[in-house]
Amino acid sequence: MNYCRAFPYWVSICAGLLVAGCPGALSDPDRFVEGGSSTCPPGTDVEKDIFGTSCSSKLCHDSDQPAAGLDLTANVASQVVGVTSSGGEECDGQLLLDPNDPEGSLFLEKVAAKTPRCGDRMPLGVPLSAGEIDCVRQWVKQVSGGAGGGGGAPSDAGGDQ
Repeated sequence: MNYCRAFPYWVSICAGLLVAGCPGALSDPDRFVEGGSSTCPPGTDVEKDIFGTSCSSKLCHDSDQPAAGLDLTANVASQVVGVTSSGGEECDGQLLLDPNDPEGSLFLEKVAAKTPRCGDRMPLGVPLSAGEIDCVRQWVKQVSGGAGGGGGAPSDAGGDQ
């Protein structure tokens, strides 16, 4: 057998297999980036570990003078589930966390979307990582009672509320 003549044949077969096996795009490419994760680590307390460190600084959503009237230092679920936004920006009057549509909630959109429908992405400056956003997404679903739910208490996976 002449290997020089067989080479193009094998190259075309290998190329065909590569193209046929390629899914096209990743649904969550951040999980392959170092430090990025699409899962929330067990035992993460979202209110303390994420809101407490990234959102409730002295200039943002602290208890003294919370931006947009939203204090993210304690009892966050009671301040967002079924509550309309306020604070003088273009988001006024929109439901922060709709228990009937937790994935479509303004609260989740503000941290997850690169360009939210109103206002700026939060937190200002350095956005949350993919893993932190996943934790917030799980927390949103838990405190809203799940998709189409009616505002239940979160389980341990979302942290102490």
